[in-house]
Amino acid sequence: MTIALSPRWRKATASQPTEACVEIAHLPGAVGIRDSKTSPTGPILRLPAPALPALLEHLTPDDRRLASA
Repeated sequence: MTIALSPRWRKATASQPTEACVEIAHLPGAVGIRDSKTSPTGPILRLPAPALPALLEHLTPDDRRLASA
């Protein structure tokens, strides 16, 4: 028998309890990303797990690149 478990969605620790932000959850073979304002019924962006580091690298400013600009 297989029991489906609900994903555990997490917000960034820097977010305020009353503010909306992005939530993330580990899914089987993937990562789920959603807007906390629309959870739990809103859309979920599902990415293959190996794609998450590339996404974060793209979204995070590279201080060395900014310093040399």
